[in-house]
Amino acid sequence: MAPNDNYEATVSVFENVYDFEKTRRQVDLEKSSKEISEKNLELVCQRLTLLTSVSYYNLIYLQEAIKIKDNQIATLQNTLIL
Repeated sequence: MAPNDNYEATVSVFENVYDFEKTRRQVDLEKSSKEISEKNLELVCQRLTLLTSVSYYNLIYLQEAIKIKDNQIATLQNTLIL
């Protein structure tokens, strides 16, 4: 009833003809997001630098405060002995 070599092939292609600038808006959004991420990275680096310098100066201050307290204790002990 049917022929022996009966073949069928189909190809379907779906493509937007016009996307109403949706792709351009998405690209712009991603570029803005990238810029915000870069600014956030810079901000974090600046904060880390500031915190490092504050920690360093606090350490120096505390070391000097310990030296002053040691001198005060030594002076007090000398005064008590006399």
